[in-house]
Amino acid sequence: PFEYYSGVIRIGENQDPGLAKISGEAKTVEVGDTFDYVVSMDENSGVWGMSFNVLYDTEALTLNSVTGSIFDAGSFVFTEIPGKGTKVTVDQEALENIIGTGALITFNFTANAEGEYDVTFEPIEVIDVNETDVETEFTAGKITVGACTHSSTHEERVEATCTEDGKVDVVCDKCGEVVSTEVLPAEG
Repeated sequence: PFEYYSGVIRIGENQDPGLAKISGEAKTVEVGDTFDYVVSMDENSGVWGMSFNVLYDTEALTLNSVTGSIFDAGSFVFTEIPGKGTKVTVDQEALENIIGTGALITFNFTANAEGEYDVTFEPIEVIDVNETDVETEFTAGKITVGACTHSSTHEERVEATCTEDGKVDVVCDKCGEVVSTEVLPAEG
């Protein structure tokens, strides 16, 4: 169910030798929203391969897809960790370090419940082409899910009969909540 994507590499300048920085963004959405969440590589002195876990509340956030980006010659593998998140592995075919920065991974989620949810990282391994460990700083992100504002609705109508009332429900398209109900009196 996961997609794979390779994108353009932007060469970083003035990077610290042997250092990579990976961070999650801060994002605010509403219950029912489907949205992209970006994990970025903010500094990159040269990475050939990496493996780390991205952890999030899998009940509050449903993962729809995940794509990789800056490792043009790399191969991303995404593995679901049931109830915890997603394992990310990048193994390059080419024997060269990638020194790009920018969007590393994009997760596409649907928000299921109100609250504040941390997106954290469990590093496993980040190495350069010589298989030397690259010092990596991981910075957690946060997704804040607010109440649905019911900005898009539709009507569901049950006609009245001679003996029973009918009704018109106004239902939110995003979260499915009945926003209002109008009773249609029985006709008899």
